[in-house]
Amino acid sequence: VAVGSTMYGLATRSGQRKWFIQLPSEAASTPATDGSNIYVACHDKKLYCYNVAGRIPALKWTEPADIGGAPLSSPTVADQMVYVTGSRGVVSAFSTIDGSLKWRYAFMLLAVTVSNTAMMAAACSLVVSPAKICGMTAEGVLTCFTKMDPDRPQPGVYSITPTNGKHTPA
Repeated sequence: VAVGSTMYGLATRSGQRKWFIQLPSEAASTPATDGSNIYVACHDKKLYCYNVAGRIPALKWTEPADIGGAPLSSPTVADQMVYVTGSRGVVSAFSTIDGSLKWRYAFMLLAVTVSNTAMMAAACSLVVSPAKICGMTAEGVLTCFTKMDPDRPQPGVYSITPTNGKHTPA
């Protein structure tokens, strides 16, 4: 559990505190784990990895990973990668081994501007499957893409509200 700039490890049966870590910055979201490591995105736009397999948690990476923007949702861990969504619709994939950046992807921008800057913010954590990565933006756009294929033409944007008198399938 992360509260402010402190992260706590709690016993699953009793709820008692097993350990705590003072983070370099306030946590921006709920941490994620792969069982022996905990990944926490902080307001300093960095992703930290702590190994918690021993009695005392320790930083696993020599340097935190640079998210490249303000983190907007909890990290997702799958297939030795940790995925983080950030401001401006950027998805970053980092190696769980050393924190190195593997790739970045930007969600398609709609005609939404804030102070003359196009914005697309991820509204939730990513869902990762063996074949696809999916994420929902704050504007309600579901974006799915593959981890390995080159970009294809941008997806079309369709109205999600039916016209008057039309029914949508349940």
